Amino acid sequence: MSDSMEGIQASIAIGILWTDDDRLIDAEALLRSVHSAAALLEDNQTQRAAALALGRCLLWRGRIDEAGAVVAPLLSNAAPACAWALAARIRLASGAAERAGHAASRALECAATSRSCRDAA
Repeated sequence: MSDSMEGIQASIAIGILWTDDDRLIDAEALLRSVHSAAALLEDNQTQRAAALALGRCLLWRGRIDEAGAVVAPLLSNAAPACAWALAARIRLASGAAERAGHAASRALECAATSRSCRDAA
């Protein structure tokens, strides 16, 4: 793994911690930069992690439409449970209860077949 990729992954972790610490403006700025950097390096897994972290931060900031726009491109049959779970929260926050239920069901299906401890939790 390159130093650039390690720096990006560390920055994603910091952005998540700042989101949890209610430092949402700082977190958003960092995660937007990290998302762009991951796109330039063309690493799909890191891009997805950055997009999910950014989408979560935007949700916490109450910027529901932006959060949905960041997360929507990630949703496919191959998307992990955490992507579908975040989509469910975003859709519920936007008042789309039926679509939120679909995303939550999809998250449960993905978690049931996943080998990831995080998805199983």
